[in-house]
Amino acid sequence: MSDLSAVLIDDDPLVIAGWMLKANQVGKRILAVRSYQEFLSRKNEVTHNTPVFIDSGLGNNERGELRAQEIKAVGFEKVYLVTGYPPEEFRSMPWLDGVLGKAPPPWLF
Repeated sequence: MSDLSAVLIDDDPLVIAGWMLKANQVGKRILAVRSYQEFLSRKNEVTHNTPVFIDSGLGNNERGELRAQEIKAVGFEKVYLVTGYPPEEFRSMPWLDGVLGKAPPPWLF
């Protein structure tokens, strides 16, 4: 299906640029999209074991942590929230596999 290392869903072009730069530096491929709707239109390009990283604030009052639950429900195995908020704010969300900062995680690259 795909040879992607990760999916990033974030409406901030600077965050996307940082992730793409890091992926290119280490020879990895990521799919970076700016909205949940764009992810939905391309999700068939992604295997369910590819980790998905989604921003908490997607614009238009759309909450990434709630969209993450939907992503998990359709079969994606690892879904992480990327945010500047403290991880403690998301403790009650067992569908999240982790809450990370906005920088690409070193263990992925």
